[in-house]
Amino acid sequence: MTTLASPRHHAQIIRLNESSLKEYIKLHESVWPEVLAAIHRANIRNYSIFLDEQNYTLFATFEYVGNDFEKDMEGVKDDEKTREWWELTDGMQVCILLIYMLLFFVFSSFILFRFSLRDHLLSRLAMIVNLLIL
Repeated sequence: MTTLASPRHHAQIIRLNESSLKEYIKLHESVWPEVLAAIHRANIRNYSIFLDEQNYTLFATFEYVGNDFEKDMEGVKDDEKTREWWELTDGMQVCILLIYMLLFFVFSSFILFRFSLRDHLLSRLAMIVNLLIL
C-alpha cells in the first residue's frame, strides 16, 4: 500500500491575451475528461483557476499529494490529450516571467545608464533570453 504525502500547495499566475478571454472561458467550461484524468493520475487535487477579467489574469492553485513531483509532471507532459489541450491554450497565455524581465530591463536601463552599467545589463539580458529560447 502506497502512503500519500501530505498535500503541498502550489500556485501559478498566468496572464491571458486580451483577445482570448472569451475563448478561454468557453474552453474551460468543459475541460476534456482525459485532461482531468491526467491531472488526477499526477496526484494533483483541488485544482482551481480564478480569473480576474479586468486584468486578464489567472491565479491557479492546486494540492500535490504524490511523492515524486517531477516524475508526475512528466506524466502529464507525456499525455497526448493534455498536449493537445496545451496547443489550444498556450497561445491564449502570455509569459509573465518575460513581462517582468522586460520591465526589469527597462527600469534597470533607465537607472543604471548613468552608471555605465548599461552594456553589462544588456549582455546579461541577452544571456537570459537565450536560455529561455533554448
